[in-house]
Amino acid sequence: MADVSLRQLEKRYGSTPAVSGVDLDVADGELVVLLGASGSGKSTVLKLIAGIEVPDAGEVWVDGRRVDHLLPRHRDVAMVFQSYALYPQMTVARNLGFPLASAGVARDEIRTRVAEVASLLELDGLLGRRPAQLSGGQQQRVALGRAIVRRPKLFLMDEPLSNLDARLRAKTRLELRRLHDRLGATTLYVTHDQVEALTMGERIAVLHEGVVHQVGTPEAVYDRPADKVVAELLGSPAMNFLAMSWAEDGADLVLTAPVIDLRFPAAAVGWPGGGAGRPSGPDVLLGIRAEHLRLGGVLPPGQTVQAVVDRVELLGSERVVHLAVGPATLALRVPVAVRPQAGETVQVGFDAPGVRLFDALTGQTLAG
Repeated sequence: MADVSLRQLEKRYGSTPAVSGVDLDVADGELVVLLGASGSGKSTVLKLIAGIEVPDAGEVWVDGRRVDHLLPRHRDVAMVFQSYALYPQMTVARNLGFPLASAGVARDEIRTRVAEVASLLELDGLLGRRPAQLSGGQQQRVALGRAIVRRPKLFLMDEPLSNLDARLRAKTRLELRRLHDRLGATTLYVTHDQVEALTMGERIAVLHEGVVHQVGTPEAVYDRPADKVVAELLGSPAMNFLAMSWAEDGADLVLTAPVIDLRFPAAAVGWPGGGAGRPSGPDVLLGIRAEHLRLGGVLPPGQTVQAVVDRVELLGSERVVHLAVGPATLALRVPVAVRPQAGETVQVGFDAPGVRLFDALTGQTLAG
């Protein structure tokens, strides 16, 4: 396997920047997920590493060797695409062995390596079938096996599960993670699905408009987002945001907005104590995830607001309650046994440790 380093990587299509100043290090054997919405540049990053696209600036290093000037076949990387790209006229065995045959590997060696990969991916009984005779999950495994059989230094996976239904996607996600742990293969995995990112990645790199906004463990990216972009991308329902004016009152932070008055111990919400890191204007964004809001219950004074239930969504074992707080909205989760009704007036509590504060002008997190 190999480590990967990207240095100030740039790619433009005409005057439109697709990737802007991307720096990223991936350790040998690590699985890093590139997470972002459509058009964020994540697939372009993979294509630049693989050599499918040529960077306008920057460097790509694999296993200590600069490769951005090399042809794709000389980079020793394997890419698994969303479409699987299997040869329809070939059997599974021939699809698996095709990269080796193209490289001039001896027939006996091809048979041995195809058998090994087929056993690893539980494709033994499918070797004589053609892609049209396979399910989506089986085709996905064949595409993965065709990459594994080459024994490359680096695996690049571009939304490989997006064509599968929800049940099969969850099953295959677990299989892929187990396979990675077994092979110890250095892997860059692209997805727009936050569940895939959080469950599969050892680290997540969040991209938006071609720029890396944060790189960290799933826990760090979810719990301590670097900015509003990252905070909005993760979480279901999405993080709640309230635009509020701020003032300091002794050791407390006072936040106000139409029909909302909140007071928190400044230290409890990570308010910057000195001049550094303070907001650039009179307003902040208060961010809080659904799990850090309470419907009723006892909270310290100043940490509750009155809200009106707008609608309630049933999600199996829980409900998501959408609330109107003056002109603002909030969403919180409650157990399925709790049944608030539309139009009902309720008290909503804010857990101070779950509050995240962002600069209203820059979107950057504020942390003391």
